[in-house]
Amino acid sequence: MKDKRVQIKIREIVDTYFSNSNECIGFTGTFKTYGRFGRVNQDIVIRNNRNMMNFLNYKIYKNKFRRNKLGVKNFIVIEGGEKKYDKELHIHTIFELPPSNIISKTDFVRNLKQSFHKTYYANIVKHINSSIDQGWNEYITKFIFPCDEPDWQNSNYLI
Repeated sequence: MKDKRVQIKIREIVDTYFSNSNECIGFTGTFKTYGRFGRVNQDIVIRNNRNMMNFLNYKIYKNKFRRNKLGVKNFIVIEGGEKKYDKELHIHTIFELPPSNIISKTDFVRNLKQSFHKTYYANIVKHINSSIDQGWNEYITKFIFPCDEPDWQNSNYLI
């Protein structure tokens, strides 16, 4: 991401929709370098993220997430993956926890790990941050390399 103004606007979105850090967790997961069809790229990661979110939403809300458009609020950033930067393809995500009467925090984290590992291209869950702050928001939106960008198709922060 080359434009600083876009980066600032994205940080404002993240700060606005995920301001209550007690109800949010941070997640970092890596992906396999090669899959069935060759080198894993950002398009494959976007499909993988969609599958992960479908698995997670179904585990939490069952069929209500399809019928009633319920889902876990999240913001996903894809980083790395281009050979010339020699950076491992991975995602950073902010998840807003569902209400505690639906699922506890420990069950949510367990379901998140299971949903991530259920996808074909998932490799390792690097880090789960139980409470996020302004530093986490700035870290996931650093956009050092041109290939780093938000996953707009799977980020559901307006549900």
